[in-house]
Amino acid sequence: MCKEGHAFRGEYLHHCSQVEAWAVAVFSNNLVVESGLLRKRMPHLFGQKLKAIADLAGAPSPVFSRPKRVSELLEKFQPYAALRADLAHATMVSAGSNGQSIFAFDNPNGPRLPLGRERMWLTPSEALGLLSELKQLTKEICDQKVRAKANPSSPRPPGPAAAGGP
Repeated sequence: MCKEGHAFRGEYLHHCSQVEAWAVAVFSNNLVVESGLLRKRMPHLFGQKLKAIADLAGAPSPVFSRPKRVSELLEKFQPYAALRADLAHATMVSAGSNGQSIFAFDNPNGPRLPLGRERMWLTPSEALGLLSELKQLTKEICDQKVRAKANPSSPRPPGPAAAGGP
């Protein structure tokens, strides 16, 4: 039982780290660097990175191919990001009766879990449901692309004169 709870937490944190890696890749993109939209150095904390990405998505000069979609996805991701912080700092115990197991995550930092609770209870099926939703959302976020930068020095196809024509 305990292994299932730890596996849930590990996979949950893994999906969140994929979103963080995507954010770092966005910050490292030449278009973002050259645009001057990221005026400071790359944020250090996860929540700060998400905020900076949201700011890029809402910038007057679009960085993303689909900025509104990026904004929508990041807003949808916020509860998962909040739960990530709580899971990362929580202790976990598991219990079971009548063949049913349950995971309890206690947050030593106080009542930050949903509804102000200090303990979050999850059944294995609830944990799988959360992971399924998070996995899909992570894929959608990581599929968002920075728009292509026009390359002014790209070669033009040869015209008639260049090809030896009249």
